[in-house]
Amino acid sequence: MLIYGFHGLGGSPTGSIKLLTDELRKHLEFDCICLALPHRSGKEEDVAKAHAFLGACDIPADSILIGISAGGFAAAKFQESRPDLKVIAISTPTRIGGMALAPRSNNFAAIYSKKDPVIKGRAEWEELTDNIHLLPWSDHNPDPEIDQLAILVAKVIVFL
Repeated sequence: MLIYGFHGLGGSPTGSIKLLTDELRKHLEFDCICLALPHRSGKEEDVAKAHAFLGACDIPADSILIGISAGGFAAAKFQESRPDLKVIAISTPTRIGGMALAPRSNNFAAIYSKKDPVIKGRAEWEELTDNIHLLPWSDHNPDPEIDQLAILVAKVIVFL
């Protein structure tokens, strides 16, 4: 199994996504590549750059893309052109600027908190997918609960 990890705005491939994939190794065996996406401002042009970047990465079919915040948006947006990929979007908005995600039913899961102040009002996942997992904590930062999040992500991966 090959997992690609994507950070959010202001994050890095050595931040929360690395903590998550390290913790996830306690539950699953996989190869992992954490990539730095070219998005910094959260604007539409950054999502377009991230999409082009992902397209150039030659990601194999059936790979799993795990993204946190804007990294999850970029992964989900990329999946619209690559439905063979599996995506887990964590604490991810459903729209950035004028760009919105399309509804999806297969190979996708959204994990978030309705109390998250960073994406509150911009995470209408109920309109896009049935595969939703609500987090009990309300902070946008997953680091304090990374062990619990890894257990949930491992369970989600099994059923994707």
